Amino acid sequence: MSERKSRTPSIAITNESNARNNIVLKKNILDAWAKNGIPHVPVEDVAASVAELQLEYFPRTIRQFNFWDGSNNSEQIRNVLPAITRNANDTLRRHPNLRNDVDEAIDAVKQREILQLSQVKFTKISNLRGQIAMEKKLRSILESALVDVRKQQKDDRRSYNDDIAGLSSQIAELKGLLDNLKIDNKEAHYLIASLKTKLVKVAPLKKI
Repeated sequence: MSERKSRTPSIAITNESNARNNIVLKKNILDAWAKNGIPHVPVEDVAASVAELQLEYFPRTIRQFNFWDGSNNSEQIRNVLPAITRNANDTLRRHPNLRNDVDEAIDAVKQREILQLSQVKFTKISNLRGQIAMEKKLRSILESALVDVRKQQKDDRRSYNDDIAGLSSQIAELKGLLDNLKIDNKEAHYLIASLKTKLVKVAPLKKI
């Protein structure tokens, strides 16, 4: 009986020490994130931009801090974080100085979140501006190409009309030559017929 009573304080002290160490460990994680940045939730798309990434879960209140055991974080983060567990609300009540340290750590990581989200917003705006600038450039290129195409079409149409006019002129000239040839052909036939008539008349004289 005496041994059991002597062990009870020792077990209580050990449990209290472990609980306090767990709280300090969780506070140190928040301190590190507040200083170095809150990790992003890993994504499968390695080409995802910063603007597309989400921040890892972190407690925002004392109650959430007490319940924080890493289960709300990604598997990759749990693999690199030290083992943390839930702690009783009474533990922090018994350590007011540690409670103040935890409050400060939570506030600090909240400020880091605001900073990182503002950077993400700036990145989104920069990406959007870059996209708009690229679209304007492409639109300018397309409009310039359209002007060139229309100019080329106009030039081609003018050249086509000139060719048609030239061909029409040549056809008219050839038609005129053909008409002249027909007239000349008639005159030639008339001349040949006249010569044949004269030849018939002269042929008897040749015999005399």
